[in-house]
Amino acid sequence: DIFHLIVGTFNGLSDTNGPSFGRRVVILETLAKYRSCVVMLDLECDDLVNEMFSTFFAVVRDDHPESVLASMLTIMVVVLEESEDVRDDLLLIILSALGRKRSDVTPAARRLAMNVIEQCSGKLGAGIKQFLISLMSGDNHLVNSEFDYHEVIYDVYCCAPQILSGVVPYLTGELL
Repeated sequence: DIFHLIVGTFNGLSDTNGPSFGRRVVILETLAKYRSCVVMLDLECDDLVNEMFSTFFAVVRDDHPESVLASMLTIMVVVLEESEDVRDDLLLIILSALGRKRSDVTPAARRLAMNVIEQCSGKLGAGIKQFLISLMSGDNHLVNSEFDYHEVIYDVYCCAPQILSGVVPYLTGELL
């Protein structure tokens, strides 16, 4: 599959000084410009989409050129907006990049996740609400014990506060 090769090249984006970095950026920018990533949805490459999102969050750095950050964001937004529905596993990948106190997530990855949520709040809102309500209700079979939903709520509030309107009653109940 060509998309397996393309997504595989994105791992090298973390090495901005590598000899192939420029070529990897061209591949990334081309995928964003021509919206070729939509074909991955048509082919139902869900695992590959998950891998691509995870890779972007793993490799994104503050010292990346703006074009790299913009291309990653464009690809992620296009995939989400063109999806019929956002699967829980993909939503978890996005939400796992949130949290100020996370030592395993770079600030650049957190900002990328927040930008994705901000631009796709209409598409992601219901899923994020349901996910957070499930966590607050004690149903945490989807996440590991290190997942701090309070931190996620804070970051969602910073980028798309309207999403939290259905979550506030549960927070109030938690405080009482």
